[in-house]
Amino acid sequence: MKRWWLVSLVFMVVAGLTILAVACGEGGASSGGGDDDADDGVADDDIDDDIDDDTDDDIDDDTDDDIDDDTDDDIDDDTDDDTDDDTGEGNAVQIDDPSESAFLHMYWLPGSSQFDQPFEAEWDWYWVSGDGMSVQFPKQGGSPDWVAAIDFYSAGGPHIEAYDKEDKWVECLAPVNYEQWYHFKVIFDPGAKKYSVYVNGSPTSCMNLDYNVSLLGKIQGIRLLAYSDVNGGQTILDNLVLSRGGTPFFTEDFEDDTPGSPPGDPWTVEAYEDASATVIELP
Repeated sequence: MKRWWLVSLVFMVVAGLTILAVACGEGGASSGGGDDDADDGVADDDIDDDIDDDTDDDIDDDTDDDIDDDTDDDIDDDTDDDTDDDTGEGNAVQIDDPSESAFLHMYWLPGSSQFDQPFEAEWDWYWVSGDGMSVQFPKQGGSPDWVAAIDFYSAGGPHIEAYDKEDKWVECLAPVNYEQWYHFKVIFDPGAKKYSVYVNGSPTSCMNLDYNVSLLGKIQGIRLLAYSDVNGGQTILDNLVLSRGGTPFFTEDFEDDTPGSPPGDPWTVEAYEDASATVIELP
């Protein structure tokens, strides 16, 4: 009886130790597997590498290079070059009247039907030297029969004057300068037979002047005149526009003419002695 109890006790101790050993081994295996998988897995490394490397390289490199290089080059180069090259280009007509005996008419006469309603005349005018230069609105071409006339004259100091009624000249603007561009605008009222002169956008003293009524005629066109009762001069004229109600019916900038030659169609040029009308290229 005592031997059986001792054997039973030994057997129970051995069985308990065995069960404890097995339980500890399974727990260790489970704990060790979790740690190894988490440490050896690719979740942390793959996410960090893919997001950081790909995002930084693609966005930073491509965006900076494409936008900065293309935008700066296209806008700066094209805008600056076009503006600089085009500035100061164009043709004009230069009228030379170098001596007292020289004389010149340059005119276009389409007929009175173009001028029997209110109209405006504009042009740019530049005096190089001398005087005796006139923009006129005549009854006909080759004789001094102007209905209205605007002159550059130097007697008493360079000034602008215009014709009023019968043999009366009115000083419009004084003083004026050589080698300076002036913009002229003349407004005509054929019904009232009056006209007004503006220079550089401002009214002058020549407002509501009367047509030369002694001619009993109508304006037939426009004439540039260099006359011989003074000691010559040189002038340049450009950007001539005739309009009705703001709509041009005649424009002339001499761009279709060849520099070094007289103005072509529709102009008629009558020059005497050494006077001349020549298309020039502005500097």
